[in-house]
Amino acid sequence: MRIRIIAVGQHIADWADQATKGYLARFPRGFQVELKEIRTEPRAGQTPAKLMAA
Repeated sequence: MRIRIIAVGQHIADWADQATKGYLARFPRGFQVELKEIRTEPRAGQTPAKLMAA
């Protein structure tokens, strides 16, 4: 089974990174777990549709 965890933000704090690694280590061996970090886009006058597309 494949699981993708997506984190949105500028920077993940060290404690959150350590907690995530501990959480991912508890999954069974047959699971493929991927952590994807994406940065936020500046909102300066953009519509929600444009932000979602970015």
